[in-house]
Amino acid sequence: MSNTEKFRAARDLLLDARDDYHRARAEFAWPEFTDFNFAYDWFDAIAQDPRRASEPALILAEPDGSTARYSWSELSARSTQVARWLSDHGLRRGEAIIVMLGNEVALWETMLAGMKLGAVIIPTTTQATSEDLADRFERGNASWVIAGHGQLEKLHAVPGSRTIVQVGGVPEAGTLHFEDSHRAPIEFSLDAPTRADENLLLYFTSGTTSQPKLVQAHPYLVSGRPSGNHVLDWAGTRRRSFERRLPRLGQARLVEFLWPVDRRGHRLCLQL
Repeated sequence: MSNTEKFRAARDLLLDARDDYHRARAEFAWPEFTDFNFAYDWFDAIAQDPRRASEPALILAEPDGSTARYSWSELSARSTQVARWLSDHGLRRGEAIIVMLGNEVALWETMLAGMKLGAVIIPTTTQATSEDLADRFERGNASWVIAGHGQLEKLHAVPGSRTIVQVGGVPEAGTLHFEDSHRAPIEFSLDAPTRADENLLLYFTSGTTSQPKLVQAHPYLVSGRPSGNHVLDWAGTRRRSFERRLPRLGQARLVEFLWPVDRRGHRLCLQL
């Protein structure tokens, strides 16, 4: 079986057994990979399926009621283009990049591109201050940042040098402008497969009571594995049925915790 087939088989078993806790515990096993890349092995695989390519993978709903839809094939091609553009400007596999964007299409394009590049992504709230960013640059060892135009003032106040990718607004001197990526070739591939244990994400916790903790994650393997194990074990130790646990997460939310895309593939849910 290919990586995509292993991934799909495990997900489908959980979906089929979502109303039967004991069956799920008895039959489910985490798929084992030596190499795996969500962007290539899952997202692009769906985008290359002629039955699915034109379906919406991402729907952005605005407060005014308007929506923007992006198909699997569009996001696949666009993320490849962004990966090529970033690579052409010097971003290399294993380098850390802070991504500080709102709920906009550039966020999803960048996250998928980062996966294709093998970069280490540090998701960062747009509420982060200059002091917060200085800490993330230092402890996350980040030399790149992708941020909206409104965040540049904060970034300029952070000591040190780094490559800034500006999203939106009038291009400022000394930054790379994200819009220029639309002129890059739609061609990119890594020189070697992505190992399943390679690091993709660095998280900084909220730091409610102390300094934010730096958390390392390996979502190339299975992004929701810790959350999934916790939910399954909680249901068993508390002797609650699978059916009673699901509504507490929202309808069928358990499967979304475990796997990034819902069964019909109508939306991208990366759980980042």
